[in-house]
Amino acid sequence: MIRNGYFGDERKFETFNASKIRKDVEGAGGKSVTFPDLADRVADLLYTGRASLEHGLKEFDLGERSELRRWVGATKTMFSQVVE
Repeated sequence: MIRNGYFGDERKFETFNASKIRKDVEGAGGKSVTFPDLADRVADLLYTGRASLEHGLKEFDLGERSELRRWVGATKTMFSQVVE
């Protein structure tokens, strides 16, 4: 199960965190992880410019590239938790 970090950190998902479905999924060996949030300004650049991550990592301004690198790293870390 993936929580969307856009809506807040893990503790904001109180209903899901206390749910039977979460307990059932995790009890069967599944995992719950939180997809990292990406700064709105970078998400907007990607979306409105129809830009790929590769393009953003090469062409965006320094601050946006830095945020995008942080997010890509956080996303890789999140997926590494579920792919073992």
